[in-house]
Amino acid sequence: MATTVQSRFQRARSLLPEGIPLPKGMWERRHKVVLVILWAHFAWIAIWGQLLPLGFAHAAAEALAVATLAGMAMAVRQRSELASLFATAGLITSSGILVHFSGGLIEMHFHFFVMVALVTLYQRWLPFLFAIGFVLLHHGIVGAIDPDSVYNHAAAIENPWKWATIHAAFIAAISLVGLASWKFNEQSRKQAEDYYRQLYEGEKGLAQRLAEADRLKEELIGIVSHELRTPISVVVGFTRTILHRRALLDENETTDMIQRIHKQGKRLEALVNNLLDHSKALQSSPDAKCSVEEVLHDVRVHAEETFEQLPPITWVLERNLHMAMSHESMVLVMTNLVGNAAKFAPSGTPVDVSARSMTDQWAFVEVTNRVSQPIPQDQLDRLFDPFFQGDSSLTRTAGGVGLGLHIVRRIVETHGGEVSVACTDDSITVGLRLPRASSIEPQHVGDGTQSSKV
Repeated sequence: MATTVQSRFQRARSLLPEGIPLPKGMWERRHKVVLVILWAHFAWIAIWGQLLPLGFAHAAAEALAVATLAGMAMAVRQRSELASLFATAGLITSSGILVHFSGGLIEMHFHFFVMVALVTLYQRWLPFLFAIGFVLLHHGIVGAIDPDSVYNHAAAIENPWKWATIHAAFIAAISLVGLASWKFNEQSRKQAEDYYRQLYEGEKGLAQRLAEADRLKEELIGIVSHELRTPISVVVGFTRTILHRRALLDENETTDMIQRIHKQGKRLEALVNNLLDHSKALQSSPDAKCSVEEVLHDVRVHAEETFEQLPPITWVLERNLHMAMSHESMVLVMTNLVGNAAKFAPSGTPVDVSARSMTDQWAFVEVTNRVSQPIPQDQLDRLFDPFFQGDSSLTRTAGGVGLGLHIVRRIVETHGGEVSVACTDDSITVGLRLPRASSIEPQHVGDGTQSSKV
């Protein structure tokens, strides 16, 4: 029962305004409007009072009451709740005085409704409660003491408290209309604030992305210009020598120069392919499937063709293991991982490659190479960032534009996998958690692994 009552109360409360204060600038503008109207009422009451046979003191006292409330509303304007209450008191008091001056004219009672509507500008609870209470008490007490100054019909004069309650009920009704307007205004403000917050966050995010794009562009220009300068210089230099001194060169010298040109051409080709791989739209297919054995065979062939001095590589892989990605994507991932490990491994140290199943849905691939010294954590955290290189100086020994590991992460994450990296004092391991594809005929030989060295 208590829960039902509480839920009903909460539903009823949700229909009312939350009472969110107006922004300071907005409240001040509205308060100025109310003060202008309040001082206009002071002038109206002061002039009208002198035209009535009330006597100067009586008329002046009525006008002074309104002026005092208006002055207080101005004096405490830094405290918006109190200033709103004083201004509301001045407006409602003006209504009571005007009803009194008119001899209880029914039409003048409508002035209360106009003032309550005006009070809605403040979006405060106290002004509404004050207006209702003022009408009830004013019409009841003054109606009982001097009914002719509040009512001009016999029924109200004979029963002032009954009609005071009726008038207060009507004021409460118009207050509900004001509360509804206040509620809609709050909703509109919240929607506008949400819109502008989203717009601001979007603009902020766009600015950050543009700044990041500019940074990456500068890094790309610097790295690519360095990577292109050496092979182009070699190609141009040797071709110029062959063109202008061909007659002076023996066959061995010419062959050596052509081989060097070919090597630099392959280097340029690898650079361009790396950039193109980065720009590809990497999309996964639900039907994609590849054999890890076939992938690593192609990777092994590529490594042998690419490196003049390939470090010893140990391959440990589970038989009949299939990944849920295309053969080309998996080759690209493993080529970059193995190539990166072979490039940065100290001379003569081995590279370990392993692939094994974790569960029916997942497999794990690891590539480990030795390091001459531990990689700092700040560099380890950025290994997969585009264009990042641990040694970005122009004198570094390893080439490339720093896209290999970034391409690996993009492909793996596009296919729903995860990339991790761990470093010890003497080695670094990149691990891939990849989705498995079901094999056609699951077979395991021996312990389920095969091992070989290149």
